[in-house]
Parts: sequence; structure tokens; C-alpha cells
Amino acid sequence: MKSEKTISADEFDRMFDAGEDISDYLKFDTAIQPSKPHQLTVTVPEWKLLALNKEADRAGVTLDLLLGMLIDGRLLTSGYHTFLKVLPSYLSTES
Repeated sequence: MKSEKTISADEFDRMFDAGEDISDYLKFDTAIQPSKPHQLTVTVPEWKLLALNKEADRAGVTLDLLLGMLIDGRLLTSGYHTFLKVLPSYLSTES
């Protein structure tokens, strides 16, 4: 295992943008590769579907994205994200 080197975010961004090798600053042993999406079939009463569609329209997103966001939010509150050590970008508290 490589020794962990540290670098500022600005320097990391500069190196990445310049196409320089940043592999010394990455932790490959803890990296998570995004998985491909999987299809899910959900059966709900009509009133729930209408409410979900209305909420998706209000938020300006698709129903699929809204459902994913709702599931992500539930997993976040249950602490599941600490297992993954990642947050979806729209849930991140970092600026």
C-alpha cells in the first residue's frame, strides 16, 4: 500500500485539469465504482402515484429521479451512507 500523500483541493484540481498524474493522492482500496442502474417495479395505489407525479412536477424532475432521491434520503437518515462512505452529490453538505 502506498503512503498516503496529502494535497490541497486547489492543487489537486490544478493537477487534474492539467492532466498530471494524481494517482498518488487517490485511495484505490476504498474507492467505490458506480454500478449501472437497475430497473425496479413498484406497485402503489393510484393516489400515491398521482401525489408522486405532482411532487416530481413541482420539483422539476422526472418520477424516476424523484423516487431515487426519496430512497437516497431514507438511506441517508438510516445511516446507510456511512457504510458506502459516499453521498449523492445533491445530498452533500460540502460546498
